[in-house]
Amino acid sequence: MVDFTEEQVKTLLQDTLSKNAYWQVNKRLTKEIGLFSALIVADLLSKEQYFKKRNELDDRGFFFNTQSNISEDTTLTKHHQMEAIKELKKKNLIIIEKRGMPAKNYFKINHIELIKYYKEEIE
Repeated sequence: MVDFTEEQVKTLLQDTLSKNAYWQVNKRLTKEIGLFSALIVADLLSKEQYFKKRNELDDRGFFFNTQSNISEDTTLTKHHQMEAIKELKKKNLIIIEKRGMPAKNYFKINHIELIKYYKEEIE
C-alpha cells in the first residue's frame, strides 16, 4: 500500500482531474457515486485549483461556489446538483458551510476520502 500526505493527494488529484478546459470524470468513481456526483467532484476540483492559484482558499481550504455557477459550468439543474451534493456529503467527500449574507456555499473537498476511489489505479 502506498501512503500519501494530504498535500501529495491534493496535488495528484488536481493535476490529474482538474484541467482548465475540460473535466476528467473517472469511471470507477462514477460507478461508485453516480455521474452527476462525479461531475460535481471534477468541477469542484477545478474551482479549488482556481482559488488556490489566486491564494483565495480560506485558512481551512474552503472556497465558495454558487448553484448558478455550477449550473453554468456543468449544465446540471438545481435538482441534479442538490442530489449529487447530497451523495457527496453522505460519502464524506465534501464539506459544505453556508456563510455570509446572502448566504453562499463554501466547499471543502475531503481529498483523503476521495483518493480511496483512485487507490487501485495509482498503486
